[in-house]
Amino acid sequence: MQPCQLCGSTPATKITIGALTGMVIAFQVRTFRGWFCRNCGLAVYRQQTATTLKTGWWSITGPAVVPLFLLFNLFWWAKITRLGPPLPAPGARPADPGKPLFRRPVALMLLMAVPVVVVAVSCVAFGMLGL
Repeated sequence: MQPCQLCGSTPATKITIGALTGMVIAFQVRTFRGWFCRNCGLAVYRQQTATTLKTGWWSITGPAVVPLFLLFNLFWWAKITRLGPPLPAPGARPADPGKPLFRRPVALMLLMAVPVVVVAVSCVAFGMLGL
């Protein structure tokens, strides 16, 4: 079993968490890949997902791509949270996972997803009806 690449704690699991930054007509993707304990994995997940929620929407493709990033990150979150408490390596301390996403102001950015989904479903529905 591999130790956490940030703090050396065990148990750790291999994950890939992405962040999306929209830049009007383009976007940038940053990924963290590696072995992380529960605390360090949650810290990386929360930071990357918060970045996506803050900056992912600001490109032409953002409203379509951000929900995919959130779903992929949620898959990795589920894997991280199944780990037991980290057993620190001597002289090391696991990262502080910080506040849960829904207790951060950035969670309000999820409200952007509601109108996007409503518009997308409406366009598909009206397109199927031939209106």
